[in-house]
Amino acid sequence: MIKYLLICLAGLPLCSATYAHPSTFIKTAEIVNFFNEHPNVIWDSFNFNDGPIVVHNGTPELLAFNLYPQEEHWEKVTDLAHLAWITRHDAADLHHIGFHPSYPIENKLAFVYGFKSDYSMHDRNYQAFVHEKFHGFQFLHFKNIFIQDSMYQDHLNTDIQQLLFFENKALAALLADLSSVENMKDVIAVYETRRPIMQEKSRVWEDWQLRMEGIAEYVDVDTFLKLPILDVSPLQLLDYYTQRNFSWLSSEPINVVDSAIKWRNYSVGAISALALDELKIDDWKEKVEQGATPMELLSTHFNLNKNEIKNRFKRIKSKWNDPSYLQKIADEIQAYNNILDAIGNEYERTPGVEIQWKIFSLCPSGANMDKSYYLANGGMVSLNMTTHQACYEDNGSFNLEMIKQPIVYENNHKEGQRYKVAGSILIDGQPFSELPNIGVFKQFDINSATVKLSYTGQACYLHDGNRLEIFECL
Repeated sequence: MIKYLLICLAGLPLCSATYAHPSTFIKTAEIVNFFNEHPNVIWDSFNFNDGPIVVHNGTPELLAFNLYPQEEHWEKVTDLAHLAWITRHDAADLHHIGFHPSYPIENKLAFVYGFKSDYSMHDRNYQAFVHEKFHGFQFLHFKNIFIQDSMYQDHLNTDIQQLLFFENKALAALLADLSSVENMKDVIAVYETRRPIMQEKSRVWEDWQLRMEGIAEYVDVDTFLKLPILDVSPLQLLDYYTQRNFSWLSSEPINVVDSAIKWRNYSVGAISALALDELKIDDWKEKVEQGATPMELLSTHFNLNKNEIKNRFKRIKSKWNDPSYLQKIADEIQAYNNILDAIGNEYERTPGVEIQWKIFSLCPSGANMDKSYYLANGGMVSLNMTTHQACYEDNGSFNLEMIKQPIVYENNHKEGQRYKVAGSILIDGQPFSELPNIGVFKQFDINSATVKLSYTGQACYLHDGNRLEIFECL
């Protein structure tokens, strides 16, 4: 294990004769060094070290790269990376943050990542670290990466779900043999059968997920194919999480609804992107940046005619027909609807004022929740949400901290967030219930056990005493 000597100075929290770095810190440093030495090997112009990076294991011991800290409790270490510092004095309380793309520390914005102990395979930590870091690049360099009005709406459609089952089977076969052109064509045959009968908003959502999560998954897999420091092969990890994402693992069940909306897209994007590498299509990454999905590019490459699509799908359906699994799909959709009804009933019984926050912002944020469920209207509901968002601009500021907020409904930016608060709610310093039912304000504050919110800037409100809507004035 790597060790370094420290010169003991009075008051330095790391002062000791020798210090053994946690294994997570050592591997993180290897990742940082890899991208320093090979900046374009995974994706052109992806600068992994474009700003401060801070990692932790859930304790006050922090490892930072590219931070140049001014606080004296940071100790520079040279055996991990060229620009690395360690502290055991977490003045900013970062070790409670699971992930944040740009958290303010030392008058800078740092990428913060906490290594988790609850992953089935510990190596997944390092993949997720790279995955989340690549998202920052996507937001800056991928065209049309923000979608505002489209959410997946076919997750409770049994026919679509059954087609996804056959497509997932074909994708798993392709992952087992990434060089197989026949397997690639099977994937495209089901994909082209399914896509025309989806709702347009579902297609837009799926394309976004494939470009966002699927490509980030490809990047984390390809990183560790080229940097072999994991205990398990990245392709083995991809296979394991593909079975999980496709709702096939009884040990880590993901229901078919969550799979369709979110989780399968990680694997679909990664597998189809790896197939494009196998086909040696040189410019596919540039096309993805411009708006294409890897599945779309794979389909365009083969350009199957209608008869071949029909015949291949007929063969696939016969090969993988599984009545018991198709019944499972119907049962899980019904069970999902029952859960949504139960959450809705619990929300109605929850005391407090309902807040409907409709002011859209692109504030950097990180969020954790016990569970999220997706609604038929394309929205979602999260349980026990913890999040922090902060924006400071010339015309105002927004600061939100939620700690285990029991139920939070979210939709697109037009509908925003909806939750209940039992606590102080002030508009321009006055209790909102004492004000007229509609008006304009410059300062809004919530202070409760689970929500602390401060908004400075002109906006409008509408209330009836039990429900308060905050929105941008026309």
